[in-house]
Amino acid sequence: MSPCRSIERSIASSSIRALEDQDLLLALNSARKTFESESKGVIYEDLPTAPSLQVLTRAIVDAVRAFAKQYAQAREQAGPREAALLPDWGPAEAARCLEVLAERCEFHVDRARLAAGAGNDRARLDAGPGLQGREDAGSYVAYLRRVFPPGSGEPASDGPRIVLT
Repeated sequence: MSPCRSIERSIASSSIRALEDQDLLLALNSARKTFESESKGVIYEDLPTAPSLQVLTRAIVDAVRAFAKQYAQAREQAGPREAALLPDWGPAEAARCLEVLAERCEFHVDRARLAAGAGNDRARLDAGPGLQGREDAGSYVAYLRRVFPPGSGEPASDGPRIVLT
């Protein structure tokens, strides 16, 4: 799985149910600043002021570190030829990945801002079939939660299941 996808999965599984795109953008930018400073050799943790966003920022940083650890293990286990094809992946690359995710999130924030100011007829059409009229239709967080529903990618539990056919 790509680093961006790992981070997106972490965001989707966030315990903050009322997470808004603007808040996610703050957390992504804080995590990015943390890794940018680390890439320069400075250990600095940039955190938003809200405690819930501090938790989210730390979860994002933890997801990045978990990916980096898995990546390093994959490089070690690969043969010399395969390892040569895998580029280094460190704090600078993590900061770039977080920057990409922040740009995606900012796109959704801007889109929602435009929809709110333009009477939102066009925004409802842009939301796509089946999503018109939903408040979160253009939300990046809602998108991530649809792509990575709870429990996706996790081992199945022995609890009861409902199967619809």
